[in-house]
Amino acid sequence: MPQSKPRNSARNPRVKAIRSLTCGQAMSVPNVLSRDASVADALDRITSKNWDHLFIVNSEGVPIGRIHAVDVLKLIARKTVNRDIAWMHAVPARQLITQGIFTMRQNTPLLKAAALMLTHDLNQLAVTDSEGAIVGTVSPSFISPIQGLQRLQRIMDEYVGGIATNYMTNGNMLKRGLELLSWLEEDLENVGAEDCHQLMRAWELKH
Repeated sequence: MPQSKPRNSARNPRVKAIRSLTCGQAMSVPNVLSRDASVADALDRITSKNWDHLFIVNSEGVPIGRIHAVDVLKLIARKTVNRDIAWMHAVPARQLITQGIFTMRQNTPLLKAAALMLTHDLNQLAVTDSEGAIVGTVSPSFISPIQGLQRLQRIMDEYVGGIATNYMTNGNMLKRGLELLSWLEEDLENVGAEDCHQLMRAWELKH
């Protein structure tokens, strides 16, 4: 009886596409705030932009910590921080840092980032450039409409003759662009909207 040949996953184009996907290709724009910003600035940014977190960065854009909205609300609810307006403007937001951060480079395989997030039960990783400055974030849970739009724009710009390639492309780049678009289409099944406006944007992105 003839034996079946073992499957070589490395020859599967889909597997190769997954393995070649990098953090830089899947990242979204990070929520950042300067280390010199005040607690009032942090709260204003979180509430006005509906952010659930933000990264505190130094003067060179290098992340030094992460503030989560839930942690800030817990501190206020427990009255362990002074809610006086003058105090909030005087105290730097970096004093509210409760979480350290893990970082990945733009060329780091996305699978490696996913493994790190699973190992440490993280919902987000900062992506940095060669100088250590934060340039994006990757998350395994869901994507917002703006994150989907940013990924779509990046794919079109880098692989389908955008300004990043001086409006030039070729067959291999177009093929790679189609692969990334197929992955984006699958990821859009996990798009999330927190209000009616974002729901409309999510519908426009998918249709």
